[in-house]
Amino acid sequence: MLTLTRSIALSVAALSATVLLGAAAPPSSGATPIVNGSGTFLAPDGSTIGFQVHLVELPDGSLNGSGTSSRNGGVGGNSWFHFDVIDSMPSGDDLAVLGVITETKNAPFPVGSLTALMIQDNGQGGGTPDRMLSASGLPPSVTIGQVLAMIPPSSNWFPVASGNFVIH
Repeated sequence: MLTLTRSIALSVAALSATVLLGAAAPPSSGATPIVNGSGTFLAPDGSTIGFQVHLVELPDGSLNGSGTSSRNGGVGGNSWFHFDVIDSMPSGDDLAVLGVITETKNAPFPVGSLTALMIQDNGQGGGTPDRMLSASGLPPSVTIGQVLAMIPPSSNWFPVASGNFVIH
């Protein structure tokens, strides 16, 4: 059974782990930006979770993107993982991103499992909070359609108190 964790946003300053983001395709490559941004959240166990993601569509229609997530504190202690984006699906101001976890440090799920990130861009920069929902450690057989079928409407996602996601 898959479960999603809703997280309340916290300040980026509270995130003590340094998170590195994969390189973007250069503008001269003809890539079309899809999403870029970062934000931090407070998980139900009291840990601070940070996400960064960057994704472009290349001229041949393939996706090029990656992201990172870090957890500071809480039940599992500090952890970190990197993911490569394998699929995305836009819906208005919302975007679902599915990635395969390629590297972990103390994460409670293995390399090869999936992470899903649902982002709502409020269209106002940092003026009012974007909203976000995430799930990690999903089995490799999960599709983005299955993830979308089990998530609540974005009005039920929690605000990003610090950080900003831009969906193009």
